[in-house]
Amino acid sequence: MDFMQTEQVNKLTIFGGNGFIGNRFSQRHSDAIVQSRNDLVPSTNQIISFISTVDNYGIYTNPHLDIETNLTLLVRILEKAKEKFGNDFTFTFASSWFVYGASDSVANETSPCNPTGFYSSTKLCAERLLTAYCQTFGIQYKILRFSNVIGVGDKKASLQKNAFQYLAQEIIQNRDASIYKEPSFRSFIDVDDLVSGIDLCMSDNKWNEIYNIGNETSYNVKKLLWYVYKRSKSKSRITEIDVPNFHKIVQVKNFRMDISKLKKLGYCPKFTIRNTIDRLITHYQ
Repeated sequence: MDFMQTEQVNKLTIFGGNGFIGNRFSQRHSDAIVQSRNDLVPSTNQIISFISTVDNYGIYTNPHLDIETNLTLLVRILEKAKEKFGNDFTFTFASSWFVYGASDSVANETSPCNPTGFYSSTKLCAERLLTAYCQTFGIQYKILRFSNVIGVGDKKASLQKNAFQYLAQEIIQNRDASIYKEPSFRSFIDVDDLVSGIDLCMSDNKWNEIYNIGNETSYNVKKLLWYVYKRSKSKSRITEIDVPNFHKIVQVKNFRMDISKLKKLGYCPKFTIRNTIDRLITHYQ
């Protein structure tokens, strides 16, 4: 089934269209149907889901949240779609680079996955549930693994979720900030480049595939935050602190993403990390 055909098929149903990424994607697809939070019956038979928890810290407040959000809701949506369309629907699932876990090599779509947190573990489990469900019933699917997404529009950035952007905002707005002494390396992608990458993957005529969406360059997070400090002429007081034990358990120190598959589809980012930081400075100042 081709992406964007006729009548019911030429429209896309978006689950989770009100979050940071889902909202930006929805803005670009104004003809798509953004499903309300409590309605699990898809309006059309082309479906993309951005529904997800956003960090590994739920284990402290509600250990069931990641399971209910990332797994139970996914299966419920699949069941509703099958009741309505049989096996005549497609499902695109937004996943995360976190599923790879720690690795000394550049992660491609076939790399081993070894996540260590509740969020990351349930995202990998969701991928496998989706694959098993779709293979069982002959449904076409795609899995998209996003790298760290930053950019204007993330209103819920925090130390737990999108920590780099949260700290960048604090620094830009001259508030004191604490950053880790020990450097870590991340692949960042501007949210607008991410949406372009999603469109390329969804337009690909191959199905039952996994795609990395990010950038090849891996950046030293600590150095980037100091760059934000200098670039924004911040008056913040920056304190370097030790990495907490929980962070050592669930986080990944260094990550690099292989996007060869995405580049073959024609992916070419419009924004460098410095472009995105400049946009953030303009927005937050």
